[in-house]
This record gives sequence, structure tokens and C-alpha cells, in this order.
Amino acid sequence: VDGACKVFEKGYRCKLMAADYVQFPEIPPCPDEFDVEIPSSSLRGMINRTMFAASKEANRMSLHGIFLEIADKSFSLISTDGRRMSVTALDVESDVCNSVILPASSMAFVYKLLGDNDDPVQVTIQEGDVVFKFDCIDIFVRSLHGQYPPVKKSIPQQFAVTLELDRKKFIDILDKAKELTTDLSNTAIFEFSDTGLKLSASSQQYGEATVSHDIGTYEYEPITIGFKPTTIKDALTKMSMDTFTMSLNNGDSAIKLDEGKSFSYIANPIKL
Repeated sequence: VDGACKVFEKGYRCKLMAADYVQFPEIPPCPDEFDVEIPSSSLRGMINRTMFAASKEANRMSLHGIFLEIADKSFSLISTDGRRMSVTALDVESDVCNSVILPASSMAFVYKLLGDNDDPVQVTIQEGDVVFKFDCIDIFVRSLHGQYPPVKKSIPQQFAVTLELDRKKFIDILDKAKELTTDLSNTAIFEFSDTGLKLSASSQQYGEATVSHDIGTYEYEPITIGFKPTTIKDALTKMSMDTFTMSLNNGDSAIKLDEGKSFSYIANPIKL
């Protein structure tokens, strides 16, 4: 009424000013067909494993988003901030070949609405935007402009060292190392050798600590490499399996963490 919404209840009245409905953006028509259909829990997990690694730097707008790609009967989501990269993929029955960059904030909204169940979610790329259709909800996500870097080409294909590690135990030793890091001194040193893993961290404020961890049989050259403990933990907390694979080449090259074939995380080390 008169450009406002009035709400009445016994002992309560409220008047909310409203904007002109003409100014509301036009909603595009919902597509009749879809590109891929994915279980809700699978899509929810894929978004959770990628949105955390998207860039938050103001001058890297294309990296603020999550790269969605449908190609070669695979549906994949990729995010990177230039220092680390998260890649998750799912086999799908689709001949579509298309890609788009979606804002990480919009994907976080989609994540909140998705249920942790196997109900189907229909995904369609139309005119550069994406439509997610599930239950009685249609979500239209505007894409980001710009060219996403060819990040897949930067993933190392061969590694000198491959280790199968216990995920929960590794998170535990990362937490112990993190206790002694600060914003100014946030690097933990990982030393891999035939005696196991030695993880050390120190700071002038808190002191120093060393944590030893059994990594099983190690038949490779010793490797010393530096990371923020949170850089590794961020990926491990997104996994659900009991074990994960860590692949390394040397102390100056990126490492790769894998959970099966569906989730990979690549991180560049800190120069020691």
C-alpha cells in the first residue's frame, strides 16, 4: 500500500518501505533441458572443497570465482589464489562442452541450500550464466567476466615421492605445530626421511617444538620443505576418507594431496 508493506498483529504493527518493482532485475526463463544432473550431496561436497581456495585479493577478480567446467563426460570445479589450487571432479553422462567462472560467494549460497542427500540437481550453462535447479528452487548465478588461467597445465604429472598417510593423525600433528606459529613466523618445516617425518615450528613469542610422525616405509631421498600448517590442514579437513596421498618432488616444488580420484589439492611451498 502506497509503496510500503504493512504488517499487523495483535499489539504490533510495522510498515516496511518497498522499492519500485519495475527496478527488480528481469528473471531469465528457466531452461527446459539441463546439461548435467548431479546428486545434491556430491555437488555440495565439490563446492565445499573448492570455495575455500579462491582468491580474496581485490586485484585478481577472475580468481575470486570457481571455475566450472563440463567436458569429456566430466563435471569439475577448480579454484586457486595463485599459491594453491583445489580441483574436484565427477564423472557425468553428458556430451556438453562448456565452462564458466562463478563467484565464490554465490557458490557458498548454493552450498547452504543444497541438501546432504542424493536428490538430483540439474545444472545448465546458458548465455554465460548457470542455473541450478533442485526441489522447488531455481538459482540463477551470474558469471564473472575474464579469462580463467589454464591452471590444469600447471599440475605436476610426475612425482619422486608418493606417501599414503593417515588423515586424522596428520591433522593432529599440524595442530601441534600451528600452536607455535604467529602471523610473522608462520612457517612449519617438514623433514621427510627414512626415520619418518619431523615437523618443527618456532617463533620468538612462543618458543619452538618438534613433532615426529611415522610415515611407514620411506625409500626416497630426504626432502625438507616449508608450509603454513593451515595451508595443508585446509585441504585435509575437506576430505572424508581415512587416508590420503601426498606426492612430492623436492623442497622447492609444489606438493599434491589426493583423496582418491575425485579431489586434488596442489600447494606451493614457502622458500626456506
